[in-house]
Amino acid sequence: MPNDKLADKQPKILVIDDNEANRQILENLLQKEDLLPLLAEDGKSGLAAARENLPDLVLLDIFMPGEDGFEVLEEFQKDSRLKKIPVIIFTLLEREESRKKALEMGAKDYITKPFDMRDTVQRILRYL
Repeated sequence: MPNDKLADKQPKILVIDDNEANRQILENLLQKEDLLPLLAEDGKSGLAAARENLPDLVLLDIFMPGEDGFEVLEEFQKDSRLKKIPVIIFTLLEREESRKKALEMGAKDYITKPFDMRDTVQRILRYL
């Protein structure tokens, strides 16, 4: 089912994840859905990429060296341009308190790994 908002341009999806295999899997998945993946391997480079490219959506891991996903999410909420970008947490962390914290901090959704590809795509498209 086509999304009219997607017809105008190829949406940019920023993936911030320190795991190269996860980035590659998501890059392939996004490309198959005609979405433009932007990849960052840590919070610092992810914030820089977000500020430079203003993606349409961010997939954000929690466990990363340096700034973790919660710190990155906090930075997004402080920046008036980034605050408007939907963020989906994408993590191995299945604890309910982490999910609740992420949603309270402004994340739109919380997906745990390993993930179902079809469900992940549907959830991404929901926020575009």
